Parts: sequence; C-alpha cells; structure tokens
Amino acid sequence: MKSTGPTSELVLQGIRAVRKAREKAPIWRYVYGQITKASRSRTVVNLSRIARYAQSGSTVVVPGKVLGAGSVGFPLTVVALSFSRSAVDKIHKAKGKALTFDEFLASRRTKKGLVILK
Repeated sequence: MKSTGPTSELVLQGIRAVRKAREKAPIWRYVYGQITKASRSRTVVNLSRIARYAQSGSTVVVPGKVLGAGSVGFPLTVVALSFSRSAVDKIHKAKGKALTFDEFLASRRTKKGLVILK
C-alpha cells in the first residue's frame, strides 16, 4: 500500500515551515522528526498536561495535536501542528496564544525558553 502523507493543508504548511527551520537549530530537527510520523503515531496532549508542566508566559511546543481536556489558568503561547476548537477557546480565554508552526516560525526571533511536550 502506498503512503499518502498528510492531506490537510494546515498540517502541510506546518511541516514545510519546520523543514526550513530544522537547518538552523537542532530543536527543529527533533520536532520535524516527530511531526513527519504517521498521524496515528503523533503526540496528542491535553491542556491539563500543558498546565502542569508550563509556567505563565512560557512557550510550549507540541509536535502533534492539542486537545481541550483540562484548563489553563495563565497566559502562555502554545505551538502545535493542530488544535481542537475547545483547546483554542480555552487558551484564548486565558489570554494566551494558539499558533501553528508556520505562524510561530514567521514571528519567532529567539530559540530560548521553549518547552517541548511529548
């Protein structure tokens, strides 16, 4: 059976953005390896886990999908391949940002302070 790869245009844009960035920093090589896996093997993280390991104002990178189970009580930036609607609503309600990889890499200038959740 032939492998078809991702069909969502948003996922493809994120993969392309990380592919360009992987040459500049080792962290993006790791993230690229994670997001190019089969979709059933990608990371899925709930907001409760993000709230447990992140601090206010931090930037969390999820090489997969963020789901809306749980809540976040402080502002933070979450970067992921995709988000559920409830996750985006809860992140915005906490005055945070939910960004895809292409949006983040277009605006990001420094690589410091990133937390990768897997």
